[in-house]
Amino acid sequence: MPSAPSIENRQHPRYRMKDTLVAAMQGECNSLACIVDLNRKGIGIFSECEESTLAGKLVVLDLISDENRFIMRSLSARLVFSSPKSNHPNDPGTRLIRYGLQFVNLSPLEHRLLDMIIKNYALPEEN
Repeated sequence: MPSAPSIENRQHPRYRMKDTLVAAMQGECNSLACIVDLNRKGIGIFSECEESTLAGKLVVLDLISDENRFIMRSLSARLVFSSPKSNHPNDPGTRLIRYGLQFVNLSPLEHRLLDMIIKNYALPEEN
């Protein structure tokens, strides 16, 4: 099984989160991940899941706000980036891994919803 690329290749601006958003990963991993950044094409997260659990598979995510409200449900994504180092400031010693996931087969409505999430939950674009 090929491993995820070690170099991040973004083609769209990233938007760092100003408010807490969590990705609930369904399936084999079945855990919560802290969302670091987001754009119309993908999402950056910190997760305890092993890379082998995500690599080569379709990952289904629910986006949840800090008030435990579902913002978007059942987004499909695939692993495109992983970094074994934990650079997350809130890492309490657990082994968090930084992942980049690319959304798969989003509808026009889902793209519009992502735009609204970015507008409401993200910091302005970094130049």
